[in-house]
Amino acid sequence: MKFIFLLFFTLSSLFAIDDSYGPFIKGQIKLLNSMEESNTTEEDIEQLIEKQDALYRELFKYSIINQDHVFQITNRFRTKDLALAKKISINKRQGNTYAVIRDQKKLDSHKIATASYYLLKGVLIDAGKYQVETYHENLNKAIIHNQEKLKNINSNLYEDIASLEGEGLLKEAQASIKEYKQLLEVNADLIKYLAIYQDEIYTLSKYSLFDIASLLIYIDESEVGKQINPLLKSVNLDSIKVAMIFIILLLITVIRKIIQFITNYLLKTILKSRTDALEILERLRPHITFLVLFITLDLILIVLTDFQPAVELKKITAMIYTIIITLLLYKTANTIAILKLEGLQKHTQHIRKEVVNVAIKVANVIIFTIGLLFILHFYGFNLSAVLSGLGIGGLAVAFAARETIANLFGTVSILMSNNYSQGDWIAVDAHEGTIVEIGLRDTTLRTFDNAMITIPNAVLANNNVKNWSKRKVGRRIKMHIGVTYQSDFGDIKKAVEAIKQMLIDHEDIATEQTSYTSSRRALSFLNDEDVSGVKRTILVYMDQFSGSSIDILVYCFSKSVVWSQWLETKEDVMYKIADILKENKLEFAYPTMTLDMPKMEEA
Repeated sequence: MKFIFLLFFTLSSLFAIDDSYGPFIKGQIKLLNSMEESNTTEEDIEQLIEKQDALYRELFKYSIINQDHVFQITNRFRTKDLALAKKISINKRQGNTYAVIRDQKKLDSHKIATASYYLLKGVLIDAGKYQVETYHENLNKAIIHNQEKLKNINSNLYEDIASLEGEGLLKEAQASIKEYKQLLEVNADLIKYLAIYQDEIYTLSKYSLFDIASLLIYIDESEVGKQINPLLKSVNLDSIKVAMIFIILLLITVIRKIIQFITNYLLKTILKSRTDALEILERLRPHITFLVLFITLDLILIVLTDFQPAVELKKITAMIYTIIITLLLYKTANTIAILKLEGLQKHTQHIRKEVVNVAIKVANVIIFTIGLLFILHFYGFNLSAVLSGLGIGGLAVAFAARETIANLFGTVSILMSNNYSQGDWIAVDAHEGTIVEIGLRDTTLRTFDNAMITIPNAVLANNNVKNWSKRKVGRRIKMHIGVTYQSDFGDIKKAVEAIKQMLIDHEDIATEQTSYTSSRRALSFLNDEDVSGVKRTILVYMDQFSGSSIDILVYCFSKSVVWSQWLETKEDVMYKIADILKENKLEFAYPTMTLDMPKMEEA
């Protein structure tokens, strides 16, 4: 802890306003002096370099932890520099050359220290603010800017007085020149170690954004950390990475619970139903679990790569995130739509299911299109060029996809005309069946032999379609009843009147008194019965003399339009007609042939 306190003190007083420039620079100058001693061996220099390396590494660590102290932008040498400039002016007038040299190099040394301070500060800001590529670029720019500042400083080393013997001002001037050289070397060392530890600075700066850099450094420098670091180094790990992975796993667990609680609350608020919210969560659970798992793996990968994953890897992770989020949006939107549709069906019978189906499909297309655009963006495509290319190649695309476009317009035409809907019984060309679904491109039809037929919407929009279901009252019953030529016409007349009355009195046959409901109110001169599909005609007449029968026309409509109920009504009518014919002594005719044989004359 004493060492930590010393380093903190070193950082806070790195560029203090005194002749030693703070303990850190003083220590660096002391190391340089030790290296310059004539009796220093190569082994001693190596030890001094290791000590220097450790000091710089600790400097960077605690500069990151205590950035507020480093970021205090003040001209620490302002007062002293003003005094030095005044003294230089005075000594120049008085001809005190050595005093001028002494103060000039001291002033230049202050400028070097200031340039070093701004270099360190700029690197720390860029490390926490930018991505690794920009950070490396800005580091190179900061070093170049630092060197440009040093070029503007008086570079005269006054080599002619370096070898002179003397005391007083000469000695002070020589000391200032030496100090100036050493500060240049300290600045050069700072640049060198910034380049060496640039990745470590970047990584620790990212940790400092979450206020955990000090904790991780403490773990790394603890006794446990020092013991396990050599073991972990063989697998490209250290105590900091292991501790960070543990923190990630802990935070992900907590955050997952919080997100689940918030999502559940929001869904219950939006849907007004706990059951619906639980159903949505249950359907989304696999996707959310996979998303959380991938986020965990992504964060661990970022830690293992020191916040510097490869560019291709970042593209892949971004695309995977896009795919997962797109699927989540797709699943959420469709689940909510299903629940809302079920609620609407319970409260209203007039909702057009096919419109809802098409709307859901359009929404899905939009979701997947946006997801695809993001994937293309992350992969590296220029979306502006892609969208511009769509305009240029629009004619070719339209020509190649003309059938698809025709089907899309057919869908719009079908939905706007409302001539048939999902569940209707229709007949088109040689196909007949019940509409299963009206899609964006085609309509699926279930035939009465239980086959599935897909018909392009352009075909439906441009062909005659017979809709058997678009009627409210009246499904036709039409038949010709043939009686024999031996029948009495008076009996036939009575039978016709009895059949007509039977139909009028029949409870399942539509008559003029049969009422119906209609919600149609339109500004048009259309017959409501024709639009709604209402038929109540009853016709019973002796119709024609056929080859072997006298035909009676029976023409009426059942109240129900349902096929099974229509068959029941038709069957009952036929039984009643048979009874009426029997009561009136009439017999059903059937095809007969009479041979008229001439009599042969007797011989």
